[in-house]
Amino acid sequence: MISNYIDLERVSHGIKTAFACLIGFGITRFFYFDIDQWLIITIIIVMCAQLSVGSVIQKSYMRFLGTLTGSIIAALAIVSFPNSETAYAIVVAIAVMFFSYIATGGKNYAESGTLGAVTVVIILIGLDPTLKTTVERFLEISLGIFIAALVSQFILPIHARKHLRALQAKTIRQLRAFYLVNRITGQGVENFEDYQNLEESIAQLLIKQRQLSADAAREPIGEEFKTIRFQQLLRAERGILRSITIMHYIEQRFEKMDEIFVDKTILQNFEKNICIFFEKIAICIETDNKEKVQFILPDIDVIKKYVFEIEGALSDENLEYINAYLFSVEMLVDYLKMLLELYEDV
Repeated sequence: MISNYIDLERVSHGIKTAFACLIGFGITRFFYFDIDQWLIITIIIVMCAQLSVGSVIQKSYMRFLGTLTGSIIAALAIVSFPNSETAYAIVVAIAVMFFSYIATGGKNYAESGTLGAVTVVIILIGLDPTLKTTVERFLEISLGIFIAALVSQFILPIHARKHLRALQAKTIRQLRAFYLVNRITGQGVENFEDYQNLEESIAQLLIKQRQLSADAAREPIGEEFKTIRFQQLLRAERGILRSITIMHYIEQRFEKMDEIFVDKTILQNFEKNICIFFEKIAICIETDNKEKVQFILPDIDVIKKYVFEIEGALSDENLEYINAYLFSVEMLVDYLKMLLELYEDV
């Protein structure tokens, strides 16, 4: 299969970008601009590194804001200091400092910085800058932004919510793998990944989910994205990660855990049900399956009953570790239940 070697979505995005550039090229031949290549350059700047509709829409908003701000600064310089190259050089330097500060910030509007600086430069450093050329540059760049947004939305659209579902399914599968690491029943995944690398990988996936959710919320056409529901799902995934981390910590610190759970089948059955639950819900999220699927939540009462029967023979220290372990297991099941309820309610 060719899809095993080539990312078809990236290919289609490249086709879209090229098509948008062809539209821009046609417009530059229909209308006369002194520096007509900037229309096509703008399309590339907006589309080239942005795959989903939502991300292109966000970049379009911010690039337009940068273009508008840059054009206003350039126009004020032309009106205030007509034909003064020294003044233009100073304005360019100040504008570049200002927009660089904006571009390196952590806010959404940071994306407006680059094109704001570029707009000031191409207007004031060009030959004989005038208000007419300022308006032309503004219209030219704005038109490029508009074409990029329009093509992204209506030609072979790639929606962020689709990528978000795939990322959520991947996160749940990695949580399953993380859960299996260092299991006290000896059923853990060996050499799957280093413990810390796997934990870091899950944390990065959670961050990417938040970024994709912001893009999905910006997509104007299609089913409304439920931002609050996503935040709750993300909270459940983080809770699962915390629960498993606590379980691992207790298992590593308490060496007698495997001696207390002499009957390994109790924990093995529990872990098996956990893994089945993870995989089933990952498949349902990945395929966007809306049909009712039969999920069985792991039964923690069996473990509690076993501990209750043997707790009289445990020392205070052992009982303390066991109770902490039970608490983390119960927390894990609660978050799994939350995940299931949120999925079924979507």
